Amino acid sequence: MTTRTAAPPQQFDPAFLNWLNKLQGLPTTDQTPGIVPSTEGRPVVDQQSSTGKAKKKDHKRGGSDFNMSSFNVLGNSHTTAHGNKPGKASGVQRMHTTVHKILANKVDVVGFQELQHVQANEFLKGTHGKYGLFPKTGDTENAIAWNKEKFKLVKHKTINIPYFNGHKRKMPIVILEDKKTGQRMIFTNFHNPADTARFHHQEKWRDRATAIETKMVRRLEKSTGLPVFMTGDMNEKQETFNKITRGTNLHAAHGSRHQVGIDHMYGGPRAHFSHYVSDHSKQIKYASDHPMLRAHVHVSA
Repeated sequence: MTTRTAAPPQQFDPAFLNWLNKLQGLPTTDQTPGIVPSTEGRPVVDQQSSTGKAKKKDHKRGGSDFNMSSFNVLGNSHTTAHGNKPGKASGVQRMHTTVHKILANKVDVVGFQELQHVQANEFLKGTHGKYGLFPKTGDTENAIAWNKEKFKLVKHKTINIPYFNGHKRKMPIVILEDKKTGQRMIFTNFHNPADTARFHHQEKWRDRATAIETKMVRRLEKSTGLPVFMTGDMNEKQETFNKITRGTNLHAAHGSRHQVGIDHMYGGPRAHFSHYVSDHSKQIKYASDHPMLRAHVHVSA
């Protein structure tokens, strides 16, 4: 039996830590300042006035409803003549199917993995400006997209996460605000390294990556009081699930204590998931070698 060495304590890079510290005091909605939402941030319940007419609900007091997804789109380089899946269509062709599925299912926020430049450009082109994307320049492989009709971007940042053989890759964090309710939420998206024919024995780097990710979530929760969400291809099942759900306040979108696949989607205590789907349809199998995770999310005020 192999004895595994615990991952060493992880420190954030100075630029990210500085950004994280500045989040303290960030308003939790566009009307309610402070770290933790006050009772004034809750919706006003319908009440009967003296005239017998119901007062209107105040829809600018937090809470949110939206559709969320996580999807590894299979990077374009994998399906070129020199890739490991040359029989599949190109990244651009496959992105047409991805765009169709996202629009058809009215996805408002999606965490992408392996979104290479040509695929990122095709996504933005195919959605006709409906979605924002971060990052959309530089390293776009791990990116978060959001419906600009539903959300506005408040802040964005990348964090360095160990990837193959510990090489650092920048992975995104965005703070979005529901335009209707003012509710602000934090979305994070990750891709941890797999064991491949080229890169062997990546377990320790996955462990270190997960340690940084869970520590970051705890800091975000503590610093802001905002709901935190995580999407990603973690390249591990139950072990990563246990570390995330035991090491943070996050819970899985699928509602089970058992992780089925290597693709993950989580939300904080105020997030209530429903209509969860791990889409293995013919269209998705054409678009990628991963399922598309989707769920509806209700964030309580």
